[in-house]
Amino acid sequence: MSSVAPMRPTGRRRAARPLEGFLADVKDDLRDELGRIRLPEFVLGFLLVGAGTATPLLPLSLPLASTVVLLLGGLALFRVPERSLGNLSSCALLLTGVLGYLVVVSVLSPVVSTDEWTRRIVRLTAVVAIVFFFVSRRLDLVSLLKGLATGMVVNAGLFYAGVAPDRYVGYLTGYFGDKNQAGLHYAVVGILLLALCRRRRTQFIVLVLSGMAVWLTGSRTSMAAYAFGVLWILVSPKLGNFFRILIAGAVVWILRFLEENLAQVGVFADREGSDQLRDRIQEATELKIAGTPFEGMGLGQAFVWLEDEDWFFHDAYATLFVEGGYPYVAAIVGITVLLGFRPFRRGSPTRTSLVAEGATLAVLICAWQLGEVFMTVPWALVMAMALMSQAPQDTARSSAVPERKDAS
Repeated sequence: MSSVAPMRPTGRRRAARPLEGFLADVKDDLRDELGRIRLPEFVLGFLLVGAGTATPLLPLSLPLASTVVLLLGGLALFRVPERSLGNLSSCALLLTGVLGYLVVVSVLSPVVSTDEWTRRIVRLTAVVAIVFFFVSRRLDLVSLLKGLATGMVVNAGLFYAGVAPDRYVGYLTGYFGDKNQAGLHYAVVGILLLALCRRRRTQFIVLVLSGMAVWLTGSRTSMAAYAFGVLWILVSPKLGNFFRILIAGAVVWILRFLEENLAQVGVFADREGSDQLRDRIQEATELKIAGTPFEGMGLGQAFVWLEDEDWFFHDAYATLFVEGGYPYVAAIVGITVLLGFRPFRRGSPTRTSLVAEGATLAVLICAWQLGEVFMTVPWALVMAMALMSQAPQDTARSSAVPERKDAS
């Protein structure tokens, strides 16, 4: 009896197998990650996209994202910490001292009203608090990031469906309300999500989608921040601290060169009007900085009066200085750099700490041209991941941001 040779798969079928395997891997990743979600943090993270949307049913017109931060703080107070802060308690005390200093400066300032500084100090305190609530595992950072990422995808979908607000004539904003804030979120969260991906294929998808979203916001600073943040993750592990510092200096030089020479080239050629307004705001900002005392002017003073309107600063470093002077700048920038990059660390970085470094670089770059970056939700998420990558581990559970081997 003659045997029948097995049929060989056709070229089309063989070509389809890599795609099928790719989609199967992504499906497995999604199933795996969905099983780890803590629902309250996921839902509140989803609502964080409402940075430029007033909270419904509240007469104070508080931004939805600010309300969410307060709700996260309230939620954490009803939970028992699952991990001690250990040596990181000193960092919490330092930031508490910084907030106390801001209160003193604002109370003594002759130009700050009580309503003005109390509203702002409550928000800043809540932002700082949730950083350490994540580290102590009163709150689950992974679930919140997944919720925020989902909200950002939905925000983009509703924007291009014509449902979400379009305040910048075609640039992706939606419920963020401002294209620079949208760019900041898509850049920073897009980088942070790399720490959650189990396979390189999924990381690639996250990189592509996040990069496309950042481009669609039209925020040139966020584009640069995202590009350099990702580049840092790829290149810096192969270098020592000396060369990492050189790279950081090169990034500053490159950014200044691009701003001076390529800011209005190609697709950005129509930005001359908005750039002229930005330059006028920057000039007024520099005048206000020149009149700011060493200790600052108090909370809520990071604005200029131009064309019969208040305009917020377009420089987060200037915001720190005008509100709290040299001590505030030194404390917040110093904490951000030391926690985010850990320059005195020994040994090779983990994947989580490396992602936190890339996101920290993105934050520092965005702060150069965006007025409010430090002490915000994106900053808090980056600091939380950086701290969690160096927090003492307990024996009951593994890290909330899992250190996994990359699979192809």
